[in-house]
Amino acid sequence: MNDSQPALQLWSVLTNLPGVGVSLMDDRGGLLFVNNVSMEMFFVDPTVDYRGKCIADFHNEDFVTERLALIRRVLDEQKPIRFRHIYKARHLESKIWPLTKLIAADDEGLRAATAPHCGEQESGDDRAADPSFDSHVLVVTQEVDPSDLGTPASSGDPAETQDGQTSESENSEETILNSNFIDLGPLNVLSPRELEVLVLLGHGLSVPDVAKYLFRSPKTIERHKTSIGHKLHLQGQVAMTRLVTQVGLDLKHAALKRLGESQ
Repeated sequence: MNDSQPALQLWSVLTNLPGVGVSLMDDRGGLLFVNNVSMEMFFVDPTVDYRGKCIADFHNEDFVTERLALIRRVLDEQKPIRFRHIYKARHLESKIWPLTKLIAADDEGLRAATAPHCGEQESGDDRAADPSFDSHVLVVTQEVDPSDLGTPASSGDPAETQDGQTSESENSEETILNSNFIDLGPLNVLSPRELEVLVLLGHGLSVPDVAKYLFRSPKTIERHKTSIGHKLHLQGQVAMTRLVTQVGLDLKHAALKRLGESQ
């Protein structure tokens, strides 16, 4: 058995775990490896060929800018980051590691399992010919139950932090970031006001209570409620409550900028 086989066996187990998305990326967002679960989580077409391409080839500027900043921070600090985001109306949590912290840089087996670098043929980057993984990260993503997400201790005003809203875990060994953007999937058909109304109704407020909270008339809220029902094919407040609970929406999510939305 050569030295690369144990690493390849471990890699095979990790990349085939049910419900676990795994990807390898470089500091330019180049996609070296994306397993099937991660493809289903983040791609419109889960069968698309990602080899030699970047996240910018598949995602909008907001998505790309935020993720590249995360990758740079992980590589600069050589410390993992836990990143929480809602994508396709699913609560996802990604753990991002600097790859050099996890494997030996001369692991030929893992190199052989990855795709070419983003734009490798055009760029002539020396890293493509001899990748050392110094500029690469491992991203492991899972869908999480929103009720299991505790609120970590704040490390300052989120508006003053970079790369999302920041907080440190109690042991100060891990940084937790929340995305500044949201992808509501099928709920994107709702206007910002309709999303607010849906969230409030879904948390058990009556139409008059929602009207008071939003400084609108009950008639206006009732009209929004009817529109929400038509757009999402929901009948009654019970169905709205079930949806809001399932997705795990709160008013803070209604305030987030939607991915790809202009200011």
